[in-house]
Amino acid sequence: MNYAVVYYSMDGHTKGVATKVAKKLSAKLVRLECNPPYPKTGAAKFLKGGSDALFDRQAKLAPYEFDERDFDVVVLASPMWAGKASPAMNRFLHEHVLAHKRIGLVSLSKSGRDGCLVDMRRKLYERGALPTADAPLESLNLTEEESGNEAEMAGRIDNFCDRLGKLL
Repeated sequence: MNYAVVYYSMDGHTKGVATKVAKKLSAKLVRLECNPPYPKTGAAKFLKGGSDALFDRQAKLAPYEFDERDFDVVVLASPMWAGKASPAMNRFLHEHVLAHKRIGLVSLSKSGRDGCLVDMRRKLYERGALPTADAPLESLNLTEEESGNEAEMAGRIDNFCDRLGKLL
């Protein structure tokens, strides 16, 4: 099976988890970068990034290499912004049809709520990527605090990757 882990990370939390998932799955790691980047500090970070996420806007992305036809399993990793997926992930989900793929979703947030996972599932559904017996979906929801605890995170990532493997 060919795996890809596609992620967006502003502060490095999602990058750390995505990198560990990719290593465990021997997956291609695809980083989404906003061009121009979102502000990283102050009110502008929350006003621009939060409002774009809240209203399902799509970020402009720097070029990246990904062809969904090359992969059997695609893992999407995004931080939760304003209860939803990041604008970078919105763009990726708009540009790629992942129907008939086995999909894993990873979300990181301060709160631990699953709004980002729900949002990504909805967007996948709208684009024809429905969980089926042939193309199931698995998810992992972490808090930023959990992502900083190596033992906790390793166990959760191992469990997630094992569940993904059982979907095959």
